[in-house]
Parts: sequence; C-alpha cells; structure tokens
Amino acid sequence: MPHSTTPTQQRIERALACRYRIADHREAWPRILPGLEKLHRQYVDQDWDIAGIRSMLDDDLALLLTDDNDDTAFAIVRFDDYVYNPDEKELYVYLLWHKGGDVIERYQPHLDFFALLGGAKYLRFYSRRPAFLRVAKRAGYQPRGIEYVKELSHG
Repeated sequence: MPHSTTPTQQRIERALACRYRIADHREAWPRILPGLEKLHRQYVDQDWDIAGIRSMLDDDLALLLTDDNDDTAFAIVRFDDYVYNPDEKELYVYLLWHKGGDVIERYQPHLDFFALLGGAKYLRFYSRRPAFLRVAKRAGYQPRGIEYVKELSHG
C-alpha cells in the first residue's frame, strides 16, 4: 500500500509547531542576503548567482524557508517532478544556510516533513562539495551518480 501524504490533523499540528516556515522573500531578503553572499563567495565554482535566486523567488519558482530561532538561516526549495520518475514529486533543495554550519543535520527533519506535506516522495539536492557525500549518506541520502559537464567551444 502506498504511503499516504494527506495532511492529517496530527501532521498539520506538527507543521504548525515546526520552527522552519515559508517566508515572504521580499520581507526576509535583507536578513538572508548576507548568507547568500557568503555562500557565493565560499564556493567560487558554483553555477548560481544571487540575482538568479532572487528571480526564482520573485517568479514563484522556489520557496524560502526561514528559521523561527534564527531569522538569518534559510533554505531555498522547490516542489517539482522527480527527475528520475516524472510520475513522482520531489522537493529539490537549492540552497541551505545557517551561520552555525551543519545545515543538513539542522534542516533534515524539517525538510522531510515539509516534503511529505507537499506530497513529495523524494528529497534531492546537488553539491560540488566532496564532503557532502559523507554527510548526506549519514542523513539517509543515496547518491544517484556524479554529474560531469563539458563546455563546448563553437569557434
């Protein structure tokens, strides 16, 4: 029997007690921008920029989750078709930030619950950081592969 993702009263109560909430990015932007800037400086070879993240939020292509206990901490996520099975839904995690580090451990229970509330069967994220492989495995993620990209010259 498939697992039910229908929000029951118990799940609704747990969601209301959750310390991570969907925030209005326009109101929260001044508080999360320093974290975005630090992430962007920290990883020089990333494939995202701050203007693109803001555009995704402005266009409702992603959601901003903030921490009630630390309004500078955030997650930027999106519900989407699961890339490996379009009949299933996933919660794709674009970015996580917490000044104390350990973002997977901090966010994982809340992301699991948020994904289930949204009807997602899978959680997925991508990172170029080799250290995330060990941390992700501890959090229950299974690696699906490694992505390689070649930029072609048309000259």
